[in-house]
Amino acid sequence: MTEISQNPSLELLAPAGTLEAFSVALEEGADAVYVGAPGANARALSRDFSMEEIAWMCRFAHERNKKLYVAMNSLLKESELKAVVETLSVFAEDICPDALIIQDIGLLYIARNYFPKLPLHASTLLSVHNAAGVRSMKVQGMERVVLARELSLQEVKKISRDTDVELEIFIHGAMCYSYSGLCLFSSLHGGKSSLRGQCVQPCRRKYTLLSSKGGRGGHGQGKSGSYFSMNDLSALRFLRELQKTNVVSLKIEGRLRPVEYVRNTVRAYRLCLDNLHAKGRERESIEQQANDMLDQALGRYRCEGYLGGKNHQVITPGKTGGAGTFLGICKPVQDKRKKNLVSLVLKQDLQVGDRLRFQDEKQDIRQAFTLKRLWTGNKPVDKAGRGLTVRLQLLEALPVVKGRTAVGALFKVDVKGRRKQQSSPAPGPGKKIPRIESKSDVVSHVLKGISCNQEDEIRIDRSGARSFSALDWWYRLSSLPPVKQRFPTPVARILLTINQKNVEQVGQLGKRAIALYPSLVWALPPIILEKDVPLYVRWLQQLLDLGFTTFQLGMITQASILDCLDDKAGAYTLFADYTWNVLNSAALRLGRSMGLQGMLYSLETDRESLRQSLVSLRSEETGKSKNETDQLHIGMYVYGYPPLFTARLPVAEDRDRQRMQSPKGEQFVVERRQDLTMVRASKPFSLLHAMRDLIDAGVDYALVDLEAAVIHKECSRISRLLKGGGDDREVMTGNYTAGLL
Repeated sequence: MTEISQNPSLELLAPAGTLEAFSVALEEGADAVYVGAPGANARALSRDFSMEEIAWMCRFAHERNKKLYVAMNSLLKESELKAVVETLSVFAEDICPDALIIQDIGLLYIARNYFPKLPLHASTLLSVHNAAGVRSMKVQGMERVVLARELSLQEVKKISRDTDVELEIFIHGAMCYSYSGLCLFSSLHGGKSSLRGQCVQPCRRKYTLLSSKGGRGGHGQGKSGSYFSMNDLSALRFLRELQKTNVVSLKIEGRLRPVEYVRNTVRAYRLCLDNLHAKGRERESIEQQANDMLDQALGRYRCEGYLGGKNHQVITPGKTGGAGTFLGICKPVQDKRKKNLVSLVLKQDLQVGDRLRFQDEKQDIRQAFTLKRLWTGNKPVDKAGRGLTVRLQLLEALPVVKGRTAVGALFKVDVKGRRKQQSSPAPGPGKKIPRIESKSDVVSHVLKGISCNQEDEIRIDRSGARSFSALDWWYRLSSLPPVKQRFPTPVARILLTINQKNVEQVGQLGKRAIALYPSLVWALPPIILEKDVPLYVRWLQQLLDLGFTTFQLGMITQASILDCLDDKAGAYTLFADYTWNVLNSAALRLGRSMGLQGMLYSLETDRESLRQSLVSLRSEETGKSKNETDQLHIGMYVYGYPPLFTARLPVAEDRDRQRMQSPKGEQFVVERRQDLTMVRASKPFSLLHAMRDLIDAGVDYALVDLEAAVIHKECSRISRLLKGGGDDREVMTGNYTAGLL
């Protein structure tokens, strides 16, 4: 346990998505800035920084005793490893940033083994939410851990007392409804992975509550709202409490936000951090000044997030989910000379050149554009003040649906005339930056070491293609299976979640349990709150005492939980769930180095990424004796209802099995179990049509997940799908065929 003392020097860490934002962040008092690595950061920026620009920012920051961190926190496909190795070689040899922020465990494997001098920070996308998770990250070589944003202040304090690793937390900015790293909604329902910076933000849409029968009606039913749209976090009130913890860095979210957001948020938090000693009226005055600055940051409605403990303000379903300052409600204007014209009464000042967003939630319409023309009456003006009725042109004509022209809200998301940094301008045409290139010999050495050669075409020899019988079938159930239960395929393993009901059920069987169910694999859920860790340790110990030694870890961060056990047998057989987000062969190598026997590949993968990864992994294993390497078994989730959101907050009325519908007519089911909310699609995810592909690619076992399903109903559908029957529209296939973005 680490002694907590007053922390006099909390690091204020600011985001930068542009060179101007970088300069402004330092000008306003940030101690450090984080930027995205080209092609490997979890934000889809309009333009990535070049390596030369990152080198310039790093030198500029270091000359002023500031720090620069680089976010390489995207999941990586096998085809991207070569470019990532090139990037790592430049960071290690030429740029030397203060740390890399990473999520992908394959990137962790490469950086740790081939570029050990690069400091590594665990991204919040690794969803570290307890002290055991922090310890696991330390074992893997992380010097700092960015804690999950879903933690209360008390949980942050507890974790900081029980660990000696540097901790970083978010104090301001956007929050996701799902635990970071566990959101599949954008990927499986939108084709764009949030874990790869491509999120289409389904959580910001409006959804309609449905009755249990799928129609509208019933108490509280039929209402539409932004039930998953989180308000922005603002932790000004907690800075003094955080100073008393072992947290070392306070992070502002917002690499996609405009410069004025960076300017005002950094200025506000710098003011408060510099005056933590203030009391009474002076303190109130300073906090009011800071909140006034945040009002000008063009963010969303602000709340205290999970830090405050009371979460009633975290989501306000009646409010829009977009960022920016509300300007008014637009009404269409008919004018033969001007197209796309609307009028509104301004709630805030507006000028030509401002960046605006129009949205009609009922019809799911959004337009973002720069204001080019503005009128008061028929008179063109450059600016107009609050209270005036103005007319302006939208980017596109408003559609007419059911005889109604869209009427929506207008928001200002950025302003014209952003003041540029004068004392430290970003490099321009007059300041050439030397071109930086990767070291080919270093890159070749690393690629050879991980058996990754993207220059060669990868072919599969089908002459020795495996049969279906070579594939093991796993079934995940909510409880022990009925004795007479029949499944569509032979059953190699039964996967059962560790919870009170299931542990008590096998406990009643005593020593007979292992004989009756020798194929049981016990699965830890991906989220185990700090308060529940002792409970899971006790359950694991009970299972060990009954003779069970095969477990599946929900997260890489759970490895340290097993260290708390009294293991008389001296050995476990460990597997990894798909929530490890494995998307490349380097991630598989990390799992093998940890002693895992098998790993489920990511649900988000496409056919080519899976094929390339397994060919790369197997090419290393080929020719080695069993004494030199134990073959890692690769699994694939092929059927089930995976949670699209795994969240801490309840939805709407906080009741189980709430049905909801999106603006596009998609239906979802919300489950609430203890401290977790899981949102699942009403139709299953299925790769049963691709079983031949999966076997040829080298997949060893297939997981059928019936935990959230009626077993007999789903078994009938699975049998039909395996025989080639069924309609493609009754299942979703994710990115497997279309490709992963």
